[in-house]
Amino acid sequence: MGGYFIALEGLDGAGKTLQAAMLSRKVASLGLGVLSTAEPTDGPVGKLIKEMLVAGQADPRELALLFTADRYQHLRVEVEPALRKGAVVITDRYLYSTLAYEGAMGVDLDYLRQVNRLARLPDLAVLIDVPVEVALSRISSRRALQLTERGQLLSSVNRIYREMASRGELAVVDGKGKPEEVFDRLWGLVGTLLQFKKP
Repeated sequence: MGGYFIALEGLDGAGKTLQAAMLSRKVASLGLGVLSTAEPTDGPVGKLIKEMLVAGQADPRELALLFTADRYQHLRVEVEPALRKGAVVITDRYLYSTLAYEGAMGVDLDYLRQVNRLARLPDLAVLIDVPVEVALSRISSRRALQLTERGQLLSSVNRIYREMASRGELAVVDGKGKPEEVFDRLWGLVGTLLQFKKP
């Protein structure tokens, strides 16, 4: 039996990384195989992306192509093999991040969709939804990438995410409140997806 592919999305500061970790632990506690992963990856392309972002040398068009290349390698090397083994794969960011962030930076959304058209769609993609001001307050206390600190950019990113949600591409979980409260909402979606895989 194949596994399940779950993607968590959201603004920087939405809490998706913490939710991904909590979700991985919960799935493992059910006795299911789990792969916890993220984009950009730690592969060669992903490392280049991180270096470019830290150096502030990131052109949105270059980033879009690099993120896409990293994604296809991510799928081939990590995601697809784990799914074939029946694991639940949980990724912190996926193609929706490219659409939202690079789209917000001016790259044509139709073009972004076209270059990502061969990327496997997840069984469940979830937007951890928080207001921009909440996201900004959470990242202001830690070192964050310059591009993601700008409220105007995050507002555009948020708009694109919500447009995708309105089209049914992303399920939405309210990201406000304590992490445990957010997780309860998230598990309501994931638990339904995995109900036939419980031991």
